[in-house]
Amino acid sequence: MEPANTAIELSGITKRFGSVVANDHIDLSVKQGEILALLGENGSGKTTLMRVLTTVLKQTEGMVSLDGILYNE
Repeated sequence: MEPANTAIELSGITKRFGSVVANDHIDLSVKQGEILALLGENGSGKTTLMRVLTTVLKQTEGMVSLDGILYNE
């Protein structure tokens, strides 16, 4: 499991909309106090990833953990 000081842990996050893959097996770990910036071209999946991270959208595959609480169901 993730260390106690990990605020955000994403493992294998994939989000599909039909045949379109918006995010493909993303792994990410952000520790308490760290600052994260998502950079990329339009349509690269930044907003989709944020929506999965904030549990607005349900990921197709993978695990989301926020402060040690799992949001993968």
